[in-house]
Amino acid sequence: MSVANSPLVKTAIAGEDANWGRVVMAVGKAGEPANRDRLSISFNGIRVAHRARAIRPMTRARSRRR
Repeated sequence: MSVANSPLVKTAIAGEDANWGRVVMAVGKAGEPANRDRLSISFNGIRVAHRARAIRPMTRARSRRR
């Protein structure tokens, strides 16, 4: 609930800005132990970060081939 109620996360969602760094910050501020190197983040089913690394967005050309 701490992450979901975080102003950082709310800004990322309401502003339609998939800034996964804001989610990482909210996780860090939650006060629970978390391993940053094992964290994966998805927005609306689209993974944007996995194991502390950004996932390169697919281009339109690549997405049409799949």
